[in-house]
Amino acid sequence: MVKKSRKSSKRNPPASKRLKLSAESAREIAPFLQNERKKITSDAMRANLANEALTLRPHEPNKLLAIAGLRPFNLNDVPIRKAFAEFGLDPEVPRHWRMLLGYLAEAHFAESPTENRYLKIRIEFENLLKTEERKNAVADLAKRHSMSVRAIWALLKRSKEVFGY
Repeated sequence: MVKKSRKSSKRNPPASKRLKLSAESAREIAPFLQNERKKITSDAMRANLANEALTLRPHEPNKLLAIAGLRPFNLNDVPIRKAFAEFGLDPEVPRHWRMLLGYLAEAHFAESPTENRYLKIRIEFENLLKTEERKNAVADLAKRHSMSVRAIWALLKRSKEVFGY
């Protein structure tokens, strides 16, 4: 007897998996978008592009895009509209876009207590290097935080991976 899996192939993956897939697809096209900033030649052009990006349009199926296998831009508006409704924000107000982005980014990328500790120790390390001429800043941190020197080095390496410095 074959035992069926509880997870169906038709089910959507969890939000964390969808977020990871979205980030991966964005990274794939990022090299093609690197020169977009150079193409913005005036404040008026930037304002037009910002207005286009921050405007939700009604869903209008485009047969030519469907034939070509491309999704129209406004198909992505449905989850955006749901998010605005859930947070009680108005998509017609540009400041609300920034607020929504902040709320969603905080929900998905907020620093954990561990990351806060990494950052705190990293800042202490940087300050010790600036203020003290001796080279045992890591040993001082190890004593201060009741950790081994090796653990402090590993933590500093991890903080560089997490925070980029």
